[in-house]
Amino acid sequence: MRASDADREATVDALKRHSAAGRIDSDELAERSGRAYAAATVAELAELSADLPASPRAAPATYRSRGRPGLAPFSVMLDVDRPRDEVIGALLRRLVPALQDYGYELTEQTETRLQLKLEERAMSNIVLGFLLFPVGGFLLWLDKRRSQVSVALEEPAPGHTRLTAYGNASLAVRRRFERLVL
Repeated sequence: MRASDADREATVDALKRHSAAGRIDSDELAERSGRAYAAATVAELAELSADLPASPRAAPATYRSRGRPGLAPFSVMLDVDRPRDEVIGALLRRLVPALQDYGYELTEQTETRLQLKLEERAMSNIVLGFLLFPVGGFLLWLDKRRSQVSVALEEPAPGHTRLTAYGNASLAVRRRFERLVL
């Protein structure tokens, strides 16, 4: 099978991670990266990392977020032993509908990225707006709570996908990503 530019980039990114981990030195990284950019097939790319450990099979998510309620930044990384198109299909079937139940809207969908956004007025602003009508209430009425979740997908090696989800979301959404299994 012919290799795409994205396949070549994913292989070079994986080689950089192996170099950072001390598995290959900088000279070998440069040599393998050159061969990766010159590779015509997926098999040639696979040869470049055949002697290096593969991504773990469905490794548990790495989760970084404070457990506080309300909107907070988060990031989750998950390695999956499945091709990127299968992972995106699973996300569209399972995760996106769940986030849409929370009020999120899918605003971007490409083969390497999903983006979901939520805009809503906080109930406290509606109540305060009513009490502080007309001037203060109008300003509170304009204020919206905004949340954005991005999911980036990369293939560090053929048949392996690294999912990185990040953004600003409620505790319920952050916990949903913490328990994500594909």
